[in-house]
Amino acid sequence: MKASSYKGKQPKDDISKKLDLSVDKSGNLRTVLLLVILVLSLLAIYKSAGYGFVNYDDDVYVYNNSSIRELNFSSLVSFLTGNVGQYPPLVMVVFSLLYHFFGLEPTAYHVTNEIFHLANTALVFFLASRLKPGIVTASVAALLFGIHPLHIESVAWVTELKDVLYTFFFLAGLISYMNYRNNTVKTRYYIFTLLFFILSCLSKGMAVVFPVIIVLIDYYFEKSFSGIKWLDKLPFFVIAVFWGVLTISTQSEMGAVGHENYFLPRQIIIATYGVMFYIVKMFVPINLAVFYPLPEGTGFSLPLVYYLSFAGIIALSFIVYRFRKSAMLVFGFLFYLVNTALVLQIIPVGMAVTADRYFYLSSFGLFIILGAGFEWMFNKYRKQKFILIPVAIVITFSLIMISNHQTSNWRNSISLWDNVLNSANTNPRYSVAYLNRGNARSDAGDIDGAFSDYSKAIELKTDKAEAYNNRGLIFAMKNDFEAAEVDFTKALSIYPDFASALNNRGNVRRALGDLTGAFDDYNTAIKCKPEYADAISNRGIVYFITGDTASACNDWQQAANLGSNNASNYVQQYCSRSE
Repeated sequence: MKASSYKGKQPKDDISKKLDLSVDKSGNLRTVLLLVILVLSLLAIYKSAGYGFVNYDDDVYVYNNSSIRELNFSSLVSFLTGNVGQYPPLVMVVFSLLYHFFGLEPTAYHVTNEIFHLANTALVFFLASRLKPGIVTASVAALLFGIHPLHIESVAWVTELKDVLYTFFFLAGLISYMNYRNNTVKTRYYIFTLLFFILSCLSKGMAVVFPVIIVLIDYYFEKSFSGIKWLDKLPFFVIAVFWGVLTISTQSEMGAVGHENYFLPRQIIIATYGVMFYIVKMFVPINLAVFYPLPEGTGFSLPLVYYLSFAGIIALSFIVYRFRKSAMLVFGFLFYLVNTALVLQIIPVGMAVTADRYFYLSSFGLFIILGAGFEWMFNKYRKQKFILIPVAIVITFSLIMISNHQTSNWRNSISLWDNVLNSANTNPRYSVAYLNRGNARSDAGDIDGAFSDYSKAIELKTDKAEAYNNRGLIFAMKNDFEAAEVDFTKALSIYPDFASALNNRGNVRRALGDLTGAFDDYNTAIKCKPEYADAISNRGIVYFITGDTASACNDWQQAANLGSNNASNYVQQYCSRSE
């Protein structure tokens, strides 16, 4: 029941008399509410602007990514042909622009994410307003979107510019589509909708569900699927299929799509866990982490909570079906399901069973249901508004506090992985968390801590080549060259073309006096990675030790041209006079 349709007696100071909660004729109330929502959202996320990068994909996408250092035709081609194992060319363009103007100053990257998040919060407000005239529904949905702790990962993680950017164009496309439905000048809005959809796909492959969502919008307004027009949806579905195939192929090339021990019933049960995970965490956003590993085992060997989730989904589906005449409930629930469908591990991708970032866009469906529910309560229990409003305020600031705490986990790489490993168990997939924290500790100079983490990573997953390589480096730093050689050899037995391990083993073999073995390792490393400056420079050292100064100088000059400072010093010191 809308506030404007309420017929019962109301107190003289009833807020619904002073503020028309259903229709804001002046627009001033909507503006004020939106500004308040944006300020509260900023309070939830502002801390991330002062943080740095983390060693979880930020290295691959940003600070070690040479392809963003220049924005030109060749870099655009590299973005458009599939970069870093996924397909986010528009994201790479934005990173290139940020690098051009700000270099590797992390604040600029974090602020960019925050700006897009605030813009998305505003778009949620506008979209929700279009779906339901009640301003309470739109306000609650936008407020939850802006401050919810499950959204912190998408905002505080620089790499997840993908998330906030694709969501921006996705929501803008939905608003444009609603203009297309309701406006007599349809062609303009149809083109805008198609353009926003393509830009969303260029930001993240998950945007391919857009055509399904515009069908849901038609269902919402038509109250059934029978009155939906399909011809104008055809271009959207064609693009979605093309982009979906492209995204899966690029991830398959990187080995992100799993096939081993695939068992469909198991994947379905895991999928139901994913659906329920976000719903539960929406109400109880505690113990959040950047990494929730897939469960061990095969077949039906799953923890009890997975089977409880399966039962929970059946019960929840029954409830939605029971109240199917509520278009808002059906629309919101299906919006949530469609936008999470691609990341529910029906097709195994990666090592995580869930991820907070997957709730970012999909949350709109659940938040608008909660907003509509709160509006219904507000209208039905007007006399209890002095209870409802304080409760809403307490919930709001509690969520902001939790979000602030969650943001602090992204201060640096060590705090990030500490958060993950606080609840770690013996699942082998936690190996990646120990490896990454070990790398962060090594960079911070905590060699003993790094050694412990690498050893734990190896204990959990004995075929972790990078962990053996990195622990070998610590052995070498401690002058235990024999132990270092063992670790490098183990890494190479797992990954024979591991150029870094080859170069590192060459170094310890040289230190042990095995010049022939060192020379062979450097040669193999260069074959695996032809422009590997360190290996070329180190091979030059072996040439020099064995008296072949000409070959040494050739190697050093080549390595210097590739950017090796050590090789440049060798050229000046040992080669200039002879030339």
